[in-house]
Amino acid sequence: MESVAAERVGAPLRAVAQLTVVHAELEPAGTDTLARRRRRVAARRLAALACDLAVAVHGAFGNRPDAAQARPRALAELRARAQHPGPSVARALGDVARLALALPPIADEEDWQLGAIAFVDELPLRELYDGCLALAAVAVREAAGA
Repeated sequence: MESVAAERVGAPLRAVAQLTVVHAELEPAGTDTLARRRRRVAARRLAALACDLAVAVHGAFGNRPDAAQARPRALAELRARAQHPGPSVARALGDVARLALALPPIADEEDWQLGAIAFVDELPLRELYDGCLALAAVAVREAAGA
């Protein structure tokens, strides 16, 4: 995960749409090598995107605008979480979507974090951050086990 370049994911709802598209690429585990490889790649992409969203959300309540500090912290927490069992990928994605939908409307602009800072309480943002890391951890485990 450290070697994957950070990606701008946009506002939470846009990021959930991106996560959903990548999740759709997680084909049921096949028996052939190519199917397993595609599943691992999709799971790694899902984990990276969820981690990038966590870092972006952290910018709205924590290290604004220093993603360079928030990313290592998120990766360290992700490594710790990936060691423990968690929900299915679909359930974790559903939790992230539910948390993003519960936020007040945030303009999908390049600097959406300013709107979040102004109009969103910190607790829902922290819950979304936590949900994103839970999704990333379960996707990492999926990539390792596929």
